[in-house]
Amino acid sequence: LEFRRVLFRSFEKIGHGIDVVYHITSGYQAPENPIIPTARNCAHVIFQFNEPYADRYAYISDWLSNKMSGGTMPYVPHIVHLPEANDNYRKYLNVSNDKIIIGRHGGYGTMDIRYTWDAIAKILETDSRFVFVFLNTKPLINHPNIIYLDPIHDPQAKSNYINMCDAFIQGKSGGESFGLAPCESLFFNKPTFYYNGGIDQHHV
Repeated sequence: LEFRRVLFRSFEKIGHGIDVVYHITSGYQAPENPIIPTARNCAHVIFQFNEPYADRYAYISDWLSNKMSGGTMPYVPHIVHLPEANDNYRKYLNVSNDKIIIGRHGGYGTMDIRYTWDAIAKILETDSRFVFVFLNTKPLINHPNIIYLDPIHDPQAKSNYINMCDAFIQGKSGGESFGLAPCESLFFNKPTFYYNGGIDQHHV
């Protein structure tokens, strides 16, 4: 089954003929997720809200459903599936095979635990074998062995990036209501280091 992708800049220009509108949403009816009156609207909720406003309102994980509704509201987890790697990103980044690459991807400003960065700085001071390659990550340390990359959306490119890395780290204080980034690294059996706190606890 294939869907044709159509880019648009405003909901007013969508027009008629759409049967279902899928919103991945915070959980309340934000301006960027307007109800389309001519279609069925599905809200896929990722934060701690319980304000059903669509034809279908479902959480991103069983943990979030239990937290916000006592398990009475449905949940639909992400399907985590990526293609096999077909290229070696090390050669593009000029990182030799004897280096240990630690990766990270997620929200731009969400690697916010200071002691995670302190630990990275300590590693870089003591062991030149380590290289950190971070996607979509706000730079807090500048060092020759830290590479900051723009986000990757293409599934094949993401697979190639993940498979280049030896392990992953997430220094995110808020936790995860689902945890797509760590699930994608675990999909390829990469060791993933994670903070066990946060207001969201699905990752634990």
